[in-house]
Amino acid sequence: MPQARVMSPNFGPGQQRPCLNCRKVLRGPLVTCVNCGYDVHPECSVAVMHATLCEHCYEAARVAGEAQRTSAARSLGLAC
Repeated sequence: MPQARVMSPNFGPGQQRPCLNCRKVLRGPLVTCVNCGYDVHPECSVAVMHATLCEHCYEAARVAGEAQRTSAARSLGLAC
């Protein structure tokens, strides 16, 4: 009987996980995101204040920071 399909498959021994950002096979030098812990290619990462983030975590942090700044500005009456 075939196994059921899952959205996030487990990668067993001998199988290589794809890069979280570009979906290419992880080979060569890799960088680990300090937020999510995934390995990504160096070109798929962003270094901020001595911390390396994958592009997904960086974008999520950027959006959250922007929302926080907008909320603070509105509470001070500085934004419309």
